[in-house]
Amino acid sequence: MSDIRIKYDMSDIRIKACSDTNDLHAPLITKIVTIRPDTAWYTKGMWFAKTLRRKLERCWRKTGLDIHRAMYKDQCGVVGRPIWDAKKNYYERVLNELPSNQSKLFSLSRRLFGLNNHECANHNLSVNANASEAFSKFFIEKVMVIVYYFI
Repeated sequence: MSDIRIKYDMSDIRIKACSDTNDLHAPLITKIVTIRPDTAWYTKGMWFAKTLRRKLERCWRKTGLDIHRAMYKDQCGVVGRPIWDAKKNYYERVLNELPSNQSKLFSLSRRLFGLNNHECANHNLSVNANASEAFSKFFIEKVMVIVYYFI
C-alpha cells in the first residue's frame, strides 16, 4: 500500500515540475480578439491585397532591402486607394438613398458612430416645438461632416 502511495506522490511531483518548467519557458499568453461586423464595401479581393501587403511588410522589415521596401510601398498604393474609394462610394450611395427619410438617416448615423441600438442617451431637453427640429438638424450636420470627410 505504501508503495502505491510513494509512486502516486512521485508522479504528482513530476507533473508539478513539468508544469513549472512549462510556465517558466513557455508562459501562457492571452490575447484579446476584437470581433468586428462584416462591412458591405469590403471584398475578398481587398482581403487578399491586404494579406499580401502584410507579407511584403514583414519581408521588408526582415531583410531591410530597398527592393522589398519598394514592393511594399507599391502594394500599399494597390490596397489603400481602392478601399478608400469603396468606402466613399458605399456611404455616398447609402446617404443618397435616404435624404428625406429622417428615421433611416437617424439609424444610419447611430450605426456610423458605433452606437448600440439599446443604448439610451439621457439628455435634458426642454420639450418644445423646436426640439425635434434642432435634433434633426444636429444629425443632418453630423452626416454631412461624414460625407465631407469621405469626399
